[in-house]
Amino acid sequence: CAGAAGGGVLMAWLTRGAAAKSAAAGEVLRACAVRMVFGGTVAAVAAGVFAWAAQPAEVRAVCSSADPVWAVAFGAWFLGAVGVAVTAVRLGNCDCRKRLAAPAAFFGVQTGGFVVCRDLVRDASLARFGFDVWDRAVVVNWSVLGLFFVLFVAGLGVIGWLAWVAYGSEPLGAKGEAV
Repeated sequence: CAGAAGGGVLMAWLTRGAAAKSAAAGEVLRACAVRMVFGGTVAAVAAGVFAWAAQPAEVRAVCSSADPVWAVAFGAWFLGAVGVAVTAVRLGNCDCRKRLAAPAAFFGVQTGGFVVCRDLVRDASLARFGFDVWDRAVVVNWSVLGLFFVLFVAGLGVIGWLAWVAYGSEPLGAKGEAV
């Protein structure tokens, strides 16, 4: 859900190039981006609250305590989500990249807070069964890690190439011919 919101922020940022080529395409993409950001954020908050409510009472008690890490992480997640949802409305009239700094920053805060909250819930859930995730011996499989990084960089290159091709493409006419 949060990935859809992040994709919507990126799509809104990319609409400036589409709007320069075709005003109608820019407006359609911008409207779709607003729906993605707002819908993805609302769905992410709902999923997060549902997942927290589904936890056993012991886990909810640990995560609802006065622990400052939990309070800061939950506050960052919730305020980031509210900030993304509120600034998503502004994306509908956005025709410059500077206005996208606020939703992008809120999205980063929301994601960071969510990651820490999820980690605390995981640790509290596993502690109920006597498992401490921080007390493990780690043996790194360097060949798999190296392969992952090579494929990750190659994937970023492919995505960059696809974005470059899409940005430089010409709009199609009614019969599918370049205008």
